[in-house]
This record gives sequence, structure tokens and C-alpha cells, in this order.
Amino acid sequence: MLLSASSTYILGERDLIEQVLPLYKEFEDVFIGSYHYRKEETLAVLIGPLATNGYRLRKVFTECHIILRDMFKDLIIAYDLGDWERDLASRAAIYYEAMEDHMEDEEKTVFTGFLDAVSRAGINDQVIDHMFKEIEEGLGGRFRERMLGLVNRMEEKLSATIQKSNTAAINVANVKLCERHMIVKETIQKIKNSGMNRLVLINDREPVYELLRIEGCFDKSLFRAKQLSEKIWVSMIAFRDGCR
Repeated sequence: MLLSASSTYILGERDLIEQVLPLYKEFEDVFIGSYHYRKEETLAVLIGPLATNGYRLRKVFTECHIILRDMFKDLIIAYDLGDWERDLASRAAIYYEAMEDHMEDEEKTVFTGFLDAVSRAGINDQVIDHMFKEIEEGLGGRFRERMLGLVNRMEEKLSATIQKSNTAAINVANVKLCERHMIVKETIQKIKNSGMNRLVLINDREPVYELLRIEGCFDKSLFRAKQLSEKIWVSMIAFRDGCR
């Protein structure tokens, strides 16, 4: 969703967000809101009597979920009002940052303490798996297949729509620094081989790459970079027509 909103802004093509946002709204409602949040809150109920400050976890999760839902509502409001340029992209970046921070905090602090607590309490994996399965069953049959289908459709819609503009798009904001250079380099080569001439790049820092300074096909006159939030930048990297 961040990639489609940012591409819409930097390329000025509304069709990119219009193709993806309806699908993401369904994904956010069912997978994030109805499944992932409920899974977190269920874990908090289970861990409550077992871990230090365990009883606070459900309150912390609930408050965090309210904040994230409000951020997503703000994004939808911006879209519905027709503000599909800077404001929409900025709200998408802020929402993306908040979700990434939430998942990182969840991984580092919550599940580490949770696994230790349930191990000491003698709760086995089957009990936890059964709790999660009940949540999934409550959301209807073939839940995981439906969610994976939504993800695939979003990726396909964005790819097909943006390729009409001879453009590719990638998000490396959450990729390890040591791997980013290679990913960008490989993507640029694919772009040149396919005859496309632009790359929309999402990054968590201002995109000043040694790679671009040595890339002979890079058209500096068409380069654009905008900061969307505290961490997120979007860039439009152009290449000279016919350059290989």
C-alpha cells in the first residue's frame, strides 16, 4: 500500500492507488484488524497471570491497535477527499512506520517474554495453536488462502498498472543495509533489459547512492526525491531512453 500511494504521488498517476487501496482495505479489515490484533490480545490474556506486567499487555495492545486504526482511517479520509498526492503518501508512510515499529516491538519485547512465561507454565504449542485456529475458524473457511490471494492480487495490480508507465517500483526500507545495494542494482539491470526507463524507490534515508553516481544511464535531470515521513523517502529514478 505504501508503494502504491508513493508511486501515485511521485508519478502523478492516481490509477496506482485506486487499483490497490480497495484490496488493502479488505486485507486491513480481515487480516490485520480481525486476525492479527485479536491474536495479540488473546496472547495478552494468556500471558497475563504468567509474566511480570502481563496484565498490562492487553491494555497496551488495545491502545496501540486504536492508534493504528485511527492512522489508517486518516489515510482513507485523505483518499476519499481526493487528496491523493503528498498528503495521502505521507499518511501511508506514517502508517507504515507505525506498523513496522509495532511489529518490531512485539517481536523484541512481547513474544520473547511470552515464550519464556508459557514455557515455565508448562503450556505447550498445541494449546496456542488451538487458540489461533479458533480465531481463524471464526473468520470463515480458507482464511489463509483468502489473505494470500489478496496479497498476490495487490502485487499483481500494482505491477501491471505501473508497468504501463514503463516504470518499476521497489521498497527497500526494511531491507538490511548490506543487501540494499545489490537489490537496487539488480532491479536497475532488469529495468534496462526490459526497456523500462524509471524506478520508484522507497527507502528509509535520502537516496544518495554511490550506485547512482556510477550508473551511466542515470538521467540526473529527471531525478526526484521527496521525504514523506520521519524515516521514509520516495524517489523517482529515471534512465535515458535506449541506454543499456
